[in-house]
Amino acid sequence: TVRDALLSRGEADGLGMLYALVCDAESMLGNYDAALEAANTSLRWRELHGHRAWHAVAFNRLARLHLLRGSLEGARSATRQARELATEAGFKPPEIESLALLGRIQLIEGQVDEAERSVEAAVGATEQHPSPRSSIEAFVARALVARARGDREQAFEDAGKALGLGRPERPRSAAEVEALALSAE
Repeated sequence: TVRDALLSRGEADGLGMLYALVCDAESMLGNYDAALEAANTSLRWRELHGHRAWHAVAFNRLARLHLLRGSLEGARSATRQARELATEAGFKPPEIESLALLGRIQLIEGQVDEAERSVEAAVGATEQHPSPRSSIEAFVARALVARARGDREQAFEDAGKALGLGRPERPRSAAEVEALALSAE
């Protein structure tokens, strides 16, 4: 198997990616316990590899999974760790994603002003450090804040920006699917 081949060569990074893909597949199938197990295995391999930026990406994945499961405490903790690792690594995309995720958490908790600050920081950072995935996350989060404030026009505009950053022929991330839903409201 791929797993065995990677293990035999001591490829910690490859194993981290493999388990990240398993996590994504399990979460898409609604198998959240299996997804959580795969996410934690991915984190262990990422930590062994020692690449802080990829480790930060893995923590953002874990934060999204905790949000899906309704664990705001788990999501907040994973988001904090992702931001710290991304900041240490000097790699902005996972830091931007973690700010957008933090904004989502704050929004769920009813902290709309705090969510707006987090999301605006994420959107602002995308201007200096553009990355399709992190920009999509930031604009979808800002659309959610706008919707919470009752500003449908801004929500529609930000959802449209998120969609414009992705591949219009087929969504490639959950955030793009969410942007499609927001733009249809």
